[in-house]
Amino acid sequence: MLGRAFKAAAERLLPTRTSSAWEERGVLTPTEFVAAGDLLVRACPTWTWEGGDPARKKSYLPKQKQFLRTRNVPCVRRAVTDEEGLDMRQGEEDGFVQLNVTHDAAVDAELPLEDGSRETKKQAEETTDEDDEELPDLEDYEAEGNLVEAEVEEVDEALANETHILRTRTYDVSITYDKYYETPRVWLVGYDEEQRPLTEAEVMEDVSETHAGLTVSMEQHPHLPTRAASFHPCKHAQVMKRLSRTTQGETEEPMQADQYLFLFLKFMAVVMPTIEYDYTVAAPAHAQ
Repeated sequence: MLGRAFKAAAERLLPTRTSSAWEERGVLTPTEFVAAGDLLVRACPTWTWEGGDPARKKSYLPKQKQFLRTRNVPCVRRAVTDEEGLDMRQGEEDGFVQLNVTHDAAVDAELPLEDGSRETKKQAEETTDEDDEELPDLEDYEAEGNLVEAEVEEVDEALANETHILRTRTYDVSITYDKYYETPRVWLVGYDEEQRPLTEAEVMEDVSETHAGLTVSMEQHPHLPTRAASFHPCKHAQVMKRLSRTTQGETEEPMQADQYLFLFLKFMAVVMPTIEYDYTVAAPAHAQ
């Protein structure tokens, strides 16, 4: 709490950055943030500019371009489930997490059977082929009146009793400009399948375990009268500087500041891997 109060006080006293330091430090000016947001909105129409609560307006940003938001973003799986097959490696320098898919050849080699024994993948395929040959013709069932149509109510009841079925959650994802760190900052407000707000614990289920509770916390949204999960931006500039240089080395073309958010959202997708927001574009041309 003390840290947040200090940060808020510092933001009021610190001058607003006006000179570009994108290439040197990985930070943005408010003007560059707006330009990057304009390009994101044009390339990915699911994102829009919003003005937010007038009482929370930031003077260094346009009145109707206070922050970016995309609504009703689907989240079908929990992040912890996805991470079970991933090797989470955290860099010592900047905290950037790299994901490497791990694969056990033994899983492919053997399959569990109902009696507890195991069979090889090849045996399973051979058995499947034999079973396919013994399947009766569907027309025979129809002719004998053996094809029974299930009642809709019974199906619904059976599904409702299946506790392993995971309903789709949705998120409103927003991006604000953090004046203290001079970088974008992501905020999450989640809802369950009945559009009820998710609890803090439920939101953390959709965040990488490496970050949940460490770099992610519930805080007051800077432009809305609500609390939201936020990713602490203390490492954002360092990560973005490193990623931009890597990207430039691969493409042999300098990245423009207005392309910042595409790379930023690609990085954030590692932290929230199952929240399926849009950030893809074939070849974003920088704003003229």
